[in-house]
Parts: sequence; structure tokens; C-alpha cells
Amino acid sequence: MNTFSKSLPKNSLERLNEFLRIVKGLQTRPLAQPGQNPDFFYPGLTAKPWHNAVDFEWIQSLENSFSIIKNELLSLCDKRGFLSYMQPENSDSYRERTDWFQYYFYLQGRKFDENCFQCPETTKLIEAIPRRTGVACFSALSPNTFIEPHYGPTNARIKCHLGLKIPLGCSIRVGDETRTWEEGKCLVFDDSFEHEVKINATSSRIALIVDVWHPDLTDDEVKALESLEQTEFAQYIQEGWRIVDETKPHILTKDWWTE
Repeated sequence: MNTFSKSLPKNSLERLNEFLRIVKGLQTRPLAQPGQNPDFFYPGLTAKPWHNAVDFEWIQSLENSFSIIKNELLSLCDKRGFLSYMQPENSDSYRERTDWFQYYFYLQGRKFDENCFQCPETTKLIEAIPRRTGVACFSALSPNTFIEPHYGPTNARIKCHLGLKIPLGCSIRVGDETRTWEEGKCLVFDDSFEHEVKINATSSRIALIVDVWHPDLTDDEVKALESLEQTEFAQYIQEGWRIVDETKPHILTKDWWTE
């Protein structure tokens, strides 16, 4: 037994061991909720497409700091740093999108130092978020963009979007419910449910995206997941930053920032 397993409560240890057996192909994955289909299914977690932002105390700090974050975002106009989103096409190929760009602060545990230096206050706010994992970035979508229905890789995390520049005509569907972003407000959802995005707008949509561990996971489970090194799940985590092409940073010109 791994050393981190010894301190886990029995139910948490059972969930973790079941997850590892599923990842290694030693156990059939339990049925997920309708519309939910992650590659890496963590058993025993509350499954719902949308979460309430008020259930996360740190979200208030993000929303209260909206003006600070947006000002730092706007300071990036005509500066390099945005990278094309690499969309998975199949098991070993990716498509470089020209309508979707990310300005990374963190990606699968890796810090993008120069980007963080350019936006120090946003970085402080991100780093203060408890149980953060995966991605923290500005995400920019051009007008008339459609992100096809797809599933996130695991239900062990959830996503928070803080609306920063939201023109009319933007929507996101998670499960059966469609919502829109609001500037200065957060949406929280489980992207292991089918979701899609439509930007039927005349200007770009930009949001701050932060991933956090699922609230049902215990701190010991989170510590264990962060310690994994030899599973396919860990290989996926590493692949997240390997596919980012840092050799081609883009400048989002002024038309991206206009209303």
C-alpha cells in the first residue's frame, strides 16, 4: 500500500483504490450519469452538470477583484503570450485552432512565469484558490466560434469561468442546460458532462478559467491524486503541457478587445 493511503478514511481509500483499478483496466468502470463520459472516472462523487458558485468561498474574492483582473487582461493587448488551443482529434493527433487562444498562468502544475509576471494581481488571486489543479488561464474565443459537444477528461475536477469580456450572443451548454457568462460573475460546472460553446457575437469572448478538485474529494484524496506518477491518468496530466506549442505565441490585436 502506498504511504499516502494509510491516512485515508476507509470510504476515501475505497474510492481511490477503485479509481486506480479502473484506470489500470482491472475493473469495469461504473455507469456514469446520463450525459457524463470522462476518460478517467472517479467513483462516488456527486454528479451534476452545474455547481452553485456561492458554495465556493474563494469565488467571492475573484468576483470582487473583477476590475483588477480585467485591467490586467486589457494590458496584454498587442503583447505576445496567447497560445493556440490544441484540440484533440484522436488518440495521438491535435488540431491547432485559430479561433481559440489561451494565456496560461498554470497548466497541469506547470507555472508560466512570464505570463504570471505580466499579471501579478491575477496570479496572486489564482494562487490563493484552495485545491486548485489543471488549468488557470485567460481563454479567448473569436466571434462566430463553435466548440463542438465534447467531454472533459475526468470528473475529479470542476471548472470555474469568470466572465471578463462577454458580448451578446454567447452561450455554454452543459448537460441539458444552457447558460451565458456575465462580466464579473463566475460559472462553475463539471466538464465531464457533455458541453458545447457558441459565440454568435460580433466580438470576442474572454474569461478567466480555473480548475479545482471536486468538492467531494477529501484533502487526503487530493494529496494522493497529486502524487500519482505511474498511471495512465498521470501520463494524461503530463501530456497536457507537452502539446502546448510555446514556440508560437500570438498577439491578439486590438479587434479582439473591442466591444
